[in-house]
Amino acid sequence: MYSGVYGHPANSLLADILTLKQHTIRRLNTYKQYDKLSRLTAIDWAVNNFSLTYNSQMSYACTYNSATQHTRLIWINGSYWDWTYDVLDPVTIGKHCWVDRSAVAVHQNEYTFDDIGN
Repeated sequence: MYSGVYGHPANSLLADILTLKQHTIRRLNTYKQYDKLSRLTAIDWAVNNFSLTYNSQMSYACTYNSATQHTRLIWINGSYWDWTYDVLDPVTIGKHCWVDRSAVAVHQNEYTFDDIGN
């Protein structure tokens, strides 16, 4: 049997804590943070797999521009994604870099569009 319990801060409908259980065993805890515009700015997961011998934790934090587009996402290991956008809104550059700013080899993307977004 699986169950989930969530919580939210006062005066908000956004869940900031989620706990998933299998019977009485906690399998996943999720903690979220939001900015004043209700955009997700950080999330932490604590995961227990079904064998109970492996524990891992993941987290990230993100930043937005004035158009509410993701501009940076930072992982717990310090690596990060940066995105840039053109005036019509689509992503033009997405780059994944290590903490020392060197590029992650297969995660470098650049896109071009014409004046009407094609």
